[in-house]
Amino acid sequence: MRKKKLSILLSGALLVVSMISYITVQGDLFNESDAYIQTENIMNDSYVGSYVRSGLDNNAPVYVSDITTYAEKVIPSIYPSDISSYKKARPSRNQNPYGTCWAFSSIGLAESDLITKGQRDSSVDLSELQLIHFTYNSVTDPLSGTKGDYSKYYNDNASNSYLNKGGNYEMAVRRLSQWSGVVNESDVPYSNASTVYNNGLDEKYAYGYDVAHLQNAYLINAKKQPDVVKQQIMEHGAVGTSYIHYDNAADYYNNSYYDWQGIVSDGGGHAIMIVGWDDDYSKDNFTTSSKPANNGAWLIRNSWGTYFDYFWMSYETYSLQDNVWVFDMSADDGLDNNYQLDGGLYTATIGYSKAANVFHVSKKDGVDSETLKSVSLSCTQTADVGYTIEIYTDITDTGNPASGTKHEEATTSGRTTYAGIYTIPLEHEVILNPDTYYAVVVTVDKGGFEIEYGYSESTNPGGTDDKMVWENAVSYWDNCEGSYYYNGYNFGKFYYNFRIKAFTSNNVELGDRLEGNTLSMDGKIDMNFYMNLPEKVVNDSGAYMEFTMPDGCVSKKMLSDARVTSDGLYVFSCGISPKQMSDVISARIISNGIKGNIYTYSVKQYAESVFNAADGVYSEEEINAVKEMLNYGAAAQQYFEYNTDNPANSIMSEADRVMDEVAFGTYKGKFVNSDKIEGIGYYGSSLVLQSDTALRNYFQLDTGYDIADYEFYEQQADGTKKIIQPQEADSSLYYIDIDNVKAYELGDNYNIYIKKKSDDATEMMVECGMFVYARYVYQYSDDEALKNLMKAMYHYNNAAIEYFYFFS
Repeated sequence: MRKKKLSILLSGALLVVSMISYITVQGDLFNESDAYIQTENIMNDSYVGSYVRSGLDNNAPVYVSDITTYAEKVIPSIYPSDISSYKKARPSRNQNPYGTCWAFSSIGLAESDLITKGQRDSSVDLSELQLIHFTYNSVTDPLSGTKGDYSKYYNDNASNSYLNKGGNYEMAVRRLSQWSGVVNESDVPYSNASTVYNNGLDEKYAYGYDVAHLQNAYLINAKKQPDVVKQQIMEHGAVGTSYIHYDNAADYYNNSYYDWQGIVSDGGGHAIMIVGWDDDYSKDNFTTSSKPANNGAWLIRNSWGTYFDYFWMSYETYSLQDNVWVFDMSADDGLDNNYQLDGGLYTATIGYSKAANVFHVSKKDGVDSETLKSVSLSCTQTADVGYTIEIYTDITDTGNPASGTKHEEATTSGRTTYAGIYTIPLEHEVILNPDTYYAVVVTVDKGGFEIEYGYSESTNPGGTDDKMVWENAVSYWDNCEGSYYYNGYNFGKFYYNFRIKAFTSNNVELGDRLEGNTLSMDGKIDMNFYMNLPEKVVNDSGAYMEFTMPDGCVSKKMLSDARVTSDGLYVFSCGISPKQMSDVISARIISNGIKGNIYTYSVKQYAESVFNAADGVYSEEEINAVKEMLNYGAAAQQYFEYNTDNPANSIMSEADRVMDEVAFGTYKGKFVNSDKIEGIGYYGSSLVLQSDTALRNYFQLDTGYDIADYEFYEQQADGTKKIIQPQEADSSLYYIDIDNVKAYELGDNYNIYIKKKSDDATEMMVECGMFVYARYVYQYSDDEALKNLMKAMYHYNNAAIEYFYFFS
């Protein structure tokens, strides 16, 4: 049995690329005969794939975080732990008979991310064909912002189908960032590929059927930062890369692959997904004439059906591309509109430090207004970019982005991490009225701004018989409307479009009205929205309130679960964790698919209303409870390194932010009959500081024993047992939670009983509590931020006791 230990698991303007609007390239890149046909094709013993190398596939700038994340601390030596079950749950797809590996890998990244986040189950199947077709044959977006940008493939002029022409992750990312996809496989099935190529595809599938949106995309150098890649796989399910398949480097018996310099060139020709790894995978499993110097391999998911479907690739494989791509998707981001000007596939960088896009808010049927929620920046060639985003509405001169009303509260500053594309939530959302113009003004501290440019291919450039094969046109000069650069004095019109996007949600008048907000500290910290709802909403059994946090996380509370007050108001509650007290929550009613007005509130705003109220409105006990709650929130922010630039207690005086020292020596736990129950023992405790505060207790199960043979319960005040079901932490470690611990109960101890179901006479008892945990932190931990969090919790508990005693 493992030794008992303290467990701390608190949750909670130089142009870089030549600016040209039109380029022709002699001939086609791939021939249809090179397509994968169920068995590998070999040219000089190497597989000629359909991955078209992008300039972004090598030498991604390295970003090193100053913060060591929890995930980085616990990267296992092998992942996933049960590989056979993983492969069974997520069978490989089959690109046969076309050269479409790039699309299968890109869509696979989207699927894996949604599965890993729990937004879709493993049965999710998204359409590769939709991505392929609209990459080569684009459609103007619903808001007409990309008017003048288009891609068109001329089948009659081409010697090669676009199904075999190839593509890459950069092309996929550009289309997905334009919200052209992703859609379900059932809407545009791959089995219809030949029909779609010959007859086209209804334009409605370009934008009208999307089931998820790309939020972010990252580029990471796998050869320089393999641990970061592993972290991203755990967080997003997979990363995308490519390699050159050299037949003599493959072991089809062991399903392994290793190539080396001299037998194959570097850089990939076949797109694949990395879905796991094994640091101890033996180099002897590679039965090639040359072996890797060290153990260790990536687990690869392929797109050749059951043929070489999953295989191990040595970390040292020479042709494995330097960079990997990470896709961060959302199936429910609460967004309706993508304001954009850049509909092109190809990207250059211009060295300005300040730029802007101006957008027009059109009138939309049934929409009263829109809420600007976030902005997208493209920084695919630069890491660690500092940015400031400013919003101007009601622009009076469309040639001057700063001619409108500046929303200071929405100004948002921060830094990116890895090179990539970022969706950045605004500090405060902004209401946009129909038939107005608004501007997104961005300042960066390095790297410049990315713009779109055109790149086209024809059969015989300059010749009299020249014919267009694939046309990629973008708006240019007089046809380019909305992008402006800043020269240090004023804004000037730029002759290409900046890759700056803005995302909004529609506001529809449902007749709902917010009557007020309150805060609850009864167990969870809840923000309560008191809603006056019209009869049509009340009668909708599917109506709910949607809550959106600044990080884009969305939750909902069904109307049927709302509390109804005596005067007929519906109370919708949104739980928040201590570290989120500065976060502004966005809430809206959704009924029959119609989205109502957006209401925003935060714990910090509630506290300000308490502090600014007239004398006598709130008792001294209430005011003190709010102050200690804010100190508790600020301490959580510091410990979790979350939104530390906006501490919850910043609205309080310096004196009120100072907390007296605390002695936890009187808080002690104990064990009774700890050695009388065979096969199981107490392992340790931790706190869970989410919206629901919980005390988590771990128990170690000895080999050969079954957790189902034990009963865990808490003794209630009336003498009855509250049975608690243990949850598995790993193969031999289980935990039970004492949940919904109220603010005034944080200092209480709890007795947990464990007995074998076959022996009612003997039971083990563990007495534990939040402050017993805090006592051990004070005695054994060197983490000052954690000690400060325990101290803040203590003062919060005392203030809550006084408050609830006052009103009892």
